[in-house]
Amino acid sequence: MLQAVKDGLIPDEWLESCHRLTEELVFHSKKSKIGLKRLEKERYREIAVTIKKYRKFTGKP
Repeated sequence: MLQAVKDGLIPDEWLESCHRLTEELVFHSKKSKIGLKRLEKERYREIAVTIKKYRKFTGKP
């Protein structure tokens, strides 16, 4: 698929769309396995950790 994009046979948008659809498929498969509540908790935990790292990096409270 990457080669087709390089050759100009497939637009870049199609490749990006394929990646988004793949991520969505992974999300839905995880959701069905562990439950939406737990998955959301894990996602928010990752966001909180990222915010803490950003604040520490920039020196902002």
